[in-house]
Amino acid sequence: TTTTTTTTTTTTTTTTTTTTTTPLIPAFPIMETEHRCKISSIVMFALMTSDVICSGIQTHPYFNAFSSGLTKTIPQPHKALLPKRTDLNQPQAVRTPERSTPSPSSRHESRGTFCFEKKCVCFKNGTADCSNNFGKLSFIPQLPPNITLLLFSYNNLTAITDDNFFSNASGIAYIDLQHNGLGYISPGAFRGLKRLRGIYLGYNGLSYEALKPVFKAEALRTLTIRYMNLGPPPDEFFLQRPMPPLRTIDLSGNTILHLNFSVFVTLKHFSTLKAIGCRIASITSAYLYRLEEMHLNLNDLYSFPETCKNGTSLFPHLHHVIFNDNKISGISGDVCLPRLRSLALDSNPIVFFTTDMFNEGKFPRMTTLTLNDIQPIKRMDKFAFRHPRLEFLLMMYCNLALNEDVTHPDAFAGSPKLLYLQLSHSQAAGITDEKFSRLFGSIKNLEVLYLGQCSLSKISSQTFSSLRSLSKLYLHRNKLVSIPDSTFDSLANLTVLTLGDNQIASIRESTFSANTRKRLAQLDLSGNPFECDCNLLWFKEWYVTSRNTTFSHSYTHYTCKNRPSTPLASFFLQEQECLFTTESNRIIIACVVMCLIVLCVVSVMYQYRWNIRLMLAFRGHGDLMKRRLREENFDYDIFVSCAEEDEAWLDEYFMPEAEGRLALRVCFHKRDFIPGKNILTNIIDSVKASKKFVMVFSEHFAQSRWCQFELDLCLGHVFDNDDALIVTCVGQLTPRDLTATMMAVMKTTTYIQWEEYQDDRASFWKRMRLAFKDIITGIP
Repeated sequence: TTTTTTTTTTTTTTTTTTTTTTPLIPAFPIMETEHRCKISSIVMFALMTSDVICSGIQTHPYFNAFSSGLTKTIPQPHKALLPKRTDLNQPQAVRTPERSTPSPSSRHESRGTFCFEKKCVCFKNGTADCSNNFGKLSFIPQLPPNITLLLFSYNNLTAITDDNFFSNASGIAYIDLQHNGLGYISPGAFRGLKRLRGIYLGYNGLSYEALKPVFKAEALRTLTIRYMNLGPPPDEFFLQRPMPPLRTIDLSGNTILHLNFSVFVTLKHFSTLKAIGCRIASITSAYLYRLEEMHLNLNDLYSFPETCKNGTSLFPHLHHVIFNDNKISGISGDVCLPRLRSLALDSNPIVFFTTDMFNEGKFPRMTTLTLNDIQPIKRMDKFAFRHPRLEFLLMMYCNLALNEDVTHPDAFAGSPKLLYLQLSHSQAAGITDEKFSRLFGSIKNLEVLYLGQCSLSKISSQTFSSLRSLSKLYLHRNKLVSIPDSTFDSLANLTVLTLGDNQIASIRESTFSANTRKRLAQLDLSGNPFECDCNLLWFKEWYVTSRNTTFSHSYTHYTCKNRPSTPLASFFLQEQECLFTTESNRIIIACVVMCLIVLCVVSVMYQYRWNIRLMLAFRGHGDLMKRRLREENFDYDIFVSCAEEDEAWLDEYFMPEAEGRLALRVCFHKRDFIPGKNILTNIIDSVKASKKFVMVFSEHFAQSRWCQFELDLCLGHVFDNDDALIVTCVGQLTPRDLTATMMAVMKTTTYIQWEEYQDDRASFWKRMRLAFKDIITGIP
């Protein structure tokens, strides 16, 4: 049976079970806030006692009284027990309000029926509330037989002088006699209470000697003697015979100073000790086989208590320890706690977290570790929390520098079962994705991550990509100004996301994919300075339609920064308002005109690119070409490029003249390209090995992709070497037969036209020899 033990100390709400000790983690923790609330006397009684819960009686009437919401309250407890601050993100301590006393009639009208005059109110659930009568009720009246819980506090009951004082309520199981100024109890007062399991005597004036009559209650399991100005229990205090089966003893608020565990050795059923705020500075350990819980928070302990003797555990069944608000600086020496599952060390001066500080050797079964409000942390080493069973790690209010070298990138590594990590109120400003991935990427099973109020100013789509198992992510109260698209889309298990109280002005529709919006059960974006404009209309519609589902757990309000006092759900824009403004139109038109001008210029330059290049190339024609012919060695005099359809002309007319009469070495692809060699390589090598380049233009040349490639390649050499391209045209060509490059060449280069008439052929070869003069006659 999973049950809850709550005390009025800093974050000491925990879960005690007979089979497991997993702490109570709220399904949807709200963001941190200072929390005060009215607590009824029955509620406070429940919070201060754990025996009913530990004994497994969850159906006891006071649980129903809790839900009924009684309005009676108790005064403020001792200041030492008040928590420094509370945070609704996690199990928390309870703050009690100033005392107020409702009239019995108000209790009667709404919640119960008077069962004795107007001084006691009885409930169907078995509770009798006879408290707050302030001297007007000095005895136990006759109560209904079903009463098992009797509240008899604040009645100025200074002494119980009659052994038959409880004869009218002999069937009760729990009695609250706190805040009565009680100083004496008759020796046989509790002897007749055969079913009594819990006595709550806190805030009275009883001495240890005066308390001995309570042990006459033979079924007693819980004894609460809080704030009674007691010292340490005398050695013989629990040596009474016969001794009831005491399980829980609460000594909180007394001045114990030194706690000797040997006092409790004779208690065979002793399982829970509470000594909160007792100024305990030292402890003498003893073998307590059945001790399961130890609450020693708000004391002056400087070191972790001794738990070993000759290699044997002194507390072999201890599974829950709370040492919050002490002066413990570390855990040194041997630790023998083989069944410890939950360890709380909040608000201790632990400056250095060393490697394997909480390892399996010390705490082999530990699943929960709370280290809230520990600062300053000067160093956190690699594998500081390495443990194969650790599931919950809470380090809120530690101001931990996640973004600096103080925290080793592998500090949280080595905990494969870690599910819950609370790091709110740390420092993560400027943390890189690489450091973030190193810190948390190794925690493959992490399901809940708190990074609230960590000064995060920027996240990327890769920040959380390694946390595939994450189901709840809390990023509230940071400094985020935007959320990159698809940041959370890769987190397939994410159902709870808080981004409230950041600096986010706008939410794009692409920020959350349709699947992510459908998957998120709880999303909080409240408290952000939204710019309510046309870009936010889609989000407004999502918020309005999902206000009672996805956005129902938002911490604060959704308002428009640019529209004061306007809630997000109420802002409205006319359709015309979302059209472009005049200023926007002017800017758009100016940009379009500029783009068109640039496009036209670029288009013209591209169309006449060869013309421009050829004109520029021929301005300085000659010098570089002559030096090249003089200094380099060539395999060929001429490289000829022609289409396959024009090869007959080349074989019949051009080759005999060039290679015969002019004695030129001609490179012709069909004859001179090396077999087995790549065609492109053949072309490039042949061009480089030739002095001059002859292009045989025709309508077939324009259609050949290889010819166009050779033309471009040769033009490149012409430009680079300050040379001239020799162009001859076969057949009559029209502009539509030419490519843009061919057209540019013919417009900027004097070409030679081949004619079929004999006289014209003589003129052709005369002009061709003139073009070849540099390679026929040598360098002039």
